[in-house]
Amino acid sequence: MADKKSFSKKIQTVIVSLAVVAVAAGSVAYGIHFVMKNEGIYEIEEYTQSNTYVIPFGKEKAADWQLLLQYDHENVCTVCEYMNTVTGKLSDPNTAKVNIKRKLSVPDSSVVCGDDAFARDFKAASGNICGNILKTYFPDSKGKFGEASAQALPAFNLKNRDIKYAVVADAMQTEDEFSALLPAGFSVVSDDEYNQAADKTKLVKKSDVDAFLKKFEDDADRECYHVLISVPGGSLDEIMNGRVSDTFGIAMDYGIFQLIKNDIMAETGIDASVTCNELKIEAEINRLNDNIKSITYSGNYTVKADLNFFGKLEKYGEKQISFDVDSSVSYDAVFAGLQLSEQVLYIEKGDEKEIPCEFNTEDDAENTVYTWESENPELVSVTENGYVTGEEYTDTPVKLFGHAEYLGKSYDVVCLVYVIKPVKNITLNEKELSLKTGETHQLTYVLDPEDATIKDAYWFTTDDNVVSVDDNGVVTAVGAGSACVIAVSKNENFKSTCTVTVE
Repeated sequence: MADKKSFSKKIQTVIVSLAVVAVAAGSVAYGIHFVMKNEGIYEIEEYTQSNTYVIPFGKEKAADWQLLLQYDHENVCTVCEYMNTVTGKLSDPNTAKVNIKRKLSVPDSSVVCGDDAFARDFKAASGNICGNILKTYFPDSKGKFGEASAQALPAFNLKNRDIKYAVVADAMQTEDEFSALLPAGFSVVSDDEYNQAADKTKLVKKSDVDAFLKKFEDDADRECYHVLISVPGGSLDEIMNGRVSDTFGIAMDYGIFQLIKNDIMAETGIDASVTCNELKIEAEINRLNDNIKSITYSGNYTVKADLNFFGKLEKYGEKQISFDVDSSVSYDAVFAGLQLSEQVLYIEKGDEKEIPCEFNTEDDAENTVYTWESENPELVSVTENGYVTGEEYTDTPVKLFGHAEYLGKSYDVVCLVYVIKPVKNITLNEKELSLKTGETHQLTYVLDPEDATIKDAYWFTTDDNVVSVDDNGVVTAVGAGSACVIAVSKNENFKSTCTVTVE
């Protein structure tokens, strides 16, 4: 019985160890920074590598989606070139640190073996074995400012032709919106259809779409750009060398698999193949400061193995087994720097308020000293440690400059301050309005007090199929029904509503 237990433990370790090659995918690549700016996307007719796609925020979609990204209003580059350029932002440990966490699993449904008892034992043990592999070879890593990462972080080396599809968005609600961004001929299918398809070249799993859409539910404030990049797989031999291997860190961890394999070769012969089904990159980028919040490299692999036992285990003969491995590695980035929770402050004359700012390092922020200065102390004064006083009314913002030094680097931030007479209420000139389709009407509002410093308001409609409203309060009847037009004061967010009925 002891010999059988030893056999079971050793063989299961052998089989799952084949997955280390799969686990290695993405283990050392660390980041993509991919930021879309409303003004920064342009159609370039001569651009022919059309298998990388981006969302043109605020612009009409190009007919063929042949788009390039322009950043900093100067440098034009492809998406992959841009990603390769900005990954360097995480390479300086004095300005950024990266926390690394890996996951590894073998789905029970993927295990296929002619020996039901062996398959059952393998499923039961795979969770512990995967955990041991991660603990031994890929432990979680917590970065620290000022210290280089324990793992090498290669650059992002993919080219457009390496990518199956890429989707980037700051807002998305439906599968149709996702599908509209895919290359021509691509379609979203159920996971079962995807898994059974012989040719997956132009297929996208519905579960991937659903997971991508879920990110926007969790980011209701549209704080981040969300990125999904799919890279086609292939046999391990096909992707072991080259840009994909470099970016996902596959080749350099292949030696770990060899170490585990050699450890048991005295009693077992192994003929195995590892096929990469698909690789994915998912990222979140903060829209305010263009810093990566997190990025995950993941892969799905199929391992097929023929085992031939000899020596003490010769009586067990030959075994065949195949299974899938899901692996991922996530990099959560923290950037040092001054961070404002509010970019603009409104303060009344004579009042004092602390600037909502902190120096973000997570570990030793209390040892960092930063100072503040005002561009016009006669209107807005500020102490060195960030307490603001409104001295005189101003309808234009006064800039306050924050400065900090940390690990030999300088960090600066600007806070805008208005000294105001605040809004106490807003009232529309009409509470009810009846219009015929196509008619227009001007709504106006009165603020209390009338001499409030900030006099502007936002305009909204509850149903733009019934009525629309422009930034000046001009209402247009669109279709039959009833809807509300709402004016909201830019200061203090008071609101007033007019019910519009369209015949």
